[in-house]
Order: sequence, then structure tokens, then C-alpha cells
Amino acid sequence: QLIWKKKINETILSDIEQIDLFKNRKFQFVFNTSQQVWIIDRNGKTVDPFPIRFKKPANAAIKIVDYEKSREYRFFIPCCNSFVLYDKKGKEVKDWNPKITGSKILSQIEHFNIKKQDYLVYADSQQVNFLDRRGKSRLKPCKGNIPGTNFKVFYSNEKSNEHFIYTDKNGTIRFLYLNGKCDSLNLGQFSDKHHFMHANWDGKAGKEYIFIDNDN
Repeated sequence: QLIWKKKINETILSDIEQIDLFKNRKFQFVFNTSQQVWIIDRNGKTVDPFPIRFKKPANAAIKIVDYEKSREYRFFIPCCNSFVLYDKKGKEVKDWNPKITGSKILSQIEHFNIKKQDYLVYADSQQVNFLDRRGKSRLKPCKGNIPGTNFKVFYSNEKSNEHFIYTDKNGTIRFLYLNGKCDSLNLGQFSDKHHFMHANWDGKAGKEYIFIDNDN
């Protein structure tokens, strides 16, 4: 049975996420196109002041961050070479001021809270960036590891050795430790369109490095 439908007139770039904007357990749906961010309630009506039109086109998916688990949401939109940050009322957050690198953003931003510190991680066409809540650099990226087009980052604390794991455009696995140390592991040559996961694939102890590339 069809409950409602709504014409968007644009391709949706993100997953459709669910939030509780008014803290009353009456949930809303959030997503973005290249031109706008939308919030739609459970009856199919847009929540004012959304949709909000971007000044520059978005080139990747929205990221919803709730720092304190208080439903005071932040919406990160990758628009060309910078991120636009909105609060839950649709206003731009003025104290978010990351350095604009001039390089095209390749990925959705990812949020990690480690030892009560926030890490906002994303890739542009030149490097991987690790920022704090205000957009300032929190962790210096390793040199020479240009990310691929399907960049994905993972966090691991195996053996109490806390670090981020991701791959560069050639598929070399990169390890960046919280103390700034860099390391790498080469398991073969991959295209810059490869997909990478660090996950427990076989159900046994520990996680594996998983690559998908050219249907392999």
C-alpha cells in the first residue's frame, strides 16, 4: 500500500537517513541531491526551511553527525572543494572553517570519536584530511598517499594500537597512528577505482583486508 510519494526532480546522491529532529520520536528522512539538502517528515511533507539549495553543487553524500548523542545534528555537505556545514535549523555553522585545499572532494566525511576527541576524515584528490570539530587539522596526513576515487577509512584499536586504515589510489594499505606514525602494506596492484574494506569476513577472530576491483 502506497503511503505517499514525492517528486524530487534530481538524482539522490546519498543514502536516505532517519533522524529525530524535534526529539519526539516522530522521525524525518534526510538526503541530498547535487543541488539541495532535503528533510521530509513521515507524512511526506518537507520540514521548513528545507530543502536548502547549495551555492555550489554537491559532489558526494551528506554526513549527519550528532556529537553528543543529543539530536543536535550537524549536516556536512561536500561541495566541490569544500564542505558546507548546516545545523538542524538549516543555518550555516559559522565556526566551521576548514582550509580549502583547491582539490576536489572525493568522499563523504566520516566521524570518529576516540578518547573524547572528534576526528572528521575525508579524502580530496590530493590527500586524506583529519580535522577537529572546527575544521582545523587534528592529525597530519601521511605523505605521498593520494587516495582513490572510492575512498573509505576505518579505525582499529587491535592490540591497543590505535590507528586509521585506508588505501591509496594504487591499493597500498596505509596505516596512520594517533601518534602521527605512518606505515603501509602492499598486497598487490589495484586500479584507482577499487573498493576496500577492513572487516571480519569469515567470522573468525580478527579482521581481514578485502578488495573489490574490476569484478574481482
